[in-house]
Amino acid sequence: MTVRVGIMGTGWIAQEHAIALAAIPQAELVGVSSATPGRAERFATNHRIPRHLTHEELVASEEIDAVHICTRNFQHHDQCLAAMRAGKHVVAEKPLALSVKESQSLLDASAPRDRVRACNYNYRAYPAVQEARRIIESGELGEIYLVHGTYLQDWLLLRTDYNWRLDAAQSGNSSAMADIGTHLFDLVEHVTGAHVESIQASLRTTLPERLEQTANGSVKHRITGDDCATISFKLATGALGSLVVSQVSAGRKNHLSFEISGAGGSLFWSQEDPELLWIGRREGGDSIRVRNQAMAPDEFLPPGHPFGWRDALRRNLRSVYAAIDGKAPALPFATFADGHRSLVLLEAALASSSADARVSVRADGHIVMGR
Repeated sequence: MTVRVGIMGTGWIAQEHAIALAAIPQAELVGVSSATPGRAERFATNHRIPRHLTHEELVASEEIDAVHICTRNFQHHDQCLAAMRAGKHVVAEKPLALSVKESQSLLDASAPRDRVRACNYNYRAYPAVQEARRIIESGELGEIYLVHGTYLQDWLLLRTDYNWRLDAAQSGNSSAMADIGTHLFDLVEHVTGAHVESIQASLRTTLPERLEQTANGSVKHRITGDDCATISFKLATGALGSLVVSQVSAGRKNHLSFEISGAGGSLFWSQEDPELLWIGRREGGDSIRVRNQAMAPDEFLPPGHPFGWRDALRRNLRSVYAAIDGKAPALPFATFADGHRSLVLLEAALASSSADARVSVRADGHIVMGR
């Protein structure tokens, strides 16, 4: 079955989606759209896409079956809703929307049951991450005691570092937590299989004023979004956890890692050495290379060739398109429900930090101040 695909947006992540889609047999990339004149045309030329359109034209086109939302955060909700109403399969970049209210409206929108709604939390697709999930599901680690993770970058370290993600109108009320902290929350719940039930968070804006370098000189911007955060949390199972998120940590380009400790052992994974899964026991630790046993024989690279970020994105989208084709996906990719869940946890972290208090996250997703 061939699925005709359109990409909304022409930035970096849109380019990565286009590269990934080129390696997925079921997907035929037939259109791209942009709100900026000329950008869609250049993107189409670079990626050999036959049509460049406006966003409205792409969603309305009967020649497109699936839409990838790769635009800025503030556009996600309306574009997802429009694509759903047009009967398309939808693959949205995270965050799914700017607020829980918006993401809930996407869940509430009527949609045919045979349409896939995916949110791109692509770090799930690393074979070692799936192996960590399998180990915990098997009970091999026993009762989980402690979970801790970090996601560190440095691209906002300097006062002259400025990006649209720091503009609340475009990115929402959070910057670093919305951008990368949601990945950590998704990994914690996905790998452990347990929901976060309470959060105590401290979010910080280290540089409340930044300079944007433009052709006409420097422009000052007042910044309200967080660029680093620490979070203490508790899982519904009773396990304790902590997260550290930063986009102002010098020398860290994309350091994502987590460690999970249980009664029967521990495991550790880092995206900087993504095929390695460390298993810790009382008598010592051992590192295993996770690749071949966790992947189908036809998945991308032969043995001995490193598996990286682009491979994870491609593997994640491959699972999405298997589901679109009515087949069993290789891994449980994130859906709109997972994207909504990440926003619930983000809003809980924001509320906790603002009130300097612990907040509870009920099973129904409602946020309650206090334990």
